[in-house]
Amino acid sequence: MDDSLPALCEIIHGLGERLPRRDTVALIQSVLLKQMILLVHRLQKAAILHNNQYISVKHVLYVLKDHKVTIIRILSYYYLKDIILKLSKISKLGSIEELEKRKKGKKSQLQGLLKDDMVDNITNVEDESLKLDPAAALAAIDFTTKDPSSPSPTSTNVKCIFSKLRNTIAELKLSINITEDEVKKANEARLMRVNDISILLSASGYEGFEMCRRKSFHGRLGDKLLIQVQDVLPWDITINSQVKDILMFLAKETINCLIDRVFVIRNCHDICDETNKKIIKKTKYRSILVHEITAVTSQFWKIPLSKIHNPYKEDDTFFNEQLIFDS
Repeated sequence: MDDSLPALCEIIHGLGERLPRRDTVALIQSVLLKQMILLVHRLQKAAILHNNQYISVKHVLYVLKDHKVTIIRILSYYYLKDIILKLSKISKLGSIEELEKRKKGKKSQLQGLLKDDMVDNITNVEDESLKLDPAAALAAIDFTTKDPSSPSPTSTNVKCIFSKLRNTIAELKLSINITEDEVKKANEARLMRVNDISILLSASGYEGFEMCRRKSFHGRLGDKLLIQVQDVLPWDITINSQVKDILMFLAKETINCLIDRVFVIRNCHDICDETNKKIIKKTKYRSILVHEITAVTSQFWKIPLSKIHNPYKEDDTFFNEQLIFDS
């Protein structure tokens, strides 16, 4: 068995598949690889179109410009990461202040530790994050203007991805008019699914489920996926750390979209009746089968999965297929 399957199985479970089957996980792995090949191919084409040598965040947004829901999810994810980073700086500041109280005689030395940019970040956190919930704060951002406090435009620091996304949206003049309701609805069904699964699981099962929810492609699993993608494409692909980070998010998003569509096709209600747990387990949250995944992929790809295989040529008809993302 592929040594990636157990890790992938954990991710799939964390996204709301109660009892992943080995054959279904293997198929999802195959679909994911094809999706990432298609995505990276589109990114490389976008880079060529813009006369750029390397793939950047600009090309990611250009390729996804018609997938508004997916862009909202990307922005929500990196906005929350940005908030966490800023809050961690506040925490560090608090530690410094405690130390300052203990060492009154060394006040001037401690003040030297406080950089101007940290103070700016704290002000931003108070304005954008602590007074508003994340959905409202994200919807309040003007994506037609660049972030005045953002780092250098050439920075590829993964800690600055949200600022990079915001500035690139403004640069490309993309029409991203996000409402608070759209931000909440983008993940509403997923949150309800997580809540349902949490109710159905035992205490030990819930603990394992929460651990799986934190699993991602950021790490060895994602590195292996990108190597597989690069091995089959007709070009040498160069990406920076920010693009890689976003691609890892989109890998997990691909699986999330597959699972979302399965539940839509099943036409199940999104409310879990706690008095009928056995029925819910056997109907709505029964294991996802292979044919359910192929039913989803057939909505996006005209070519049957069995006909999509290596090697890929530059003019391969598969590259004309749709990306499995929400619009």
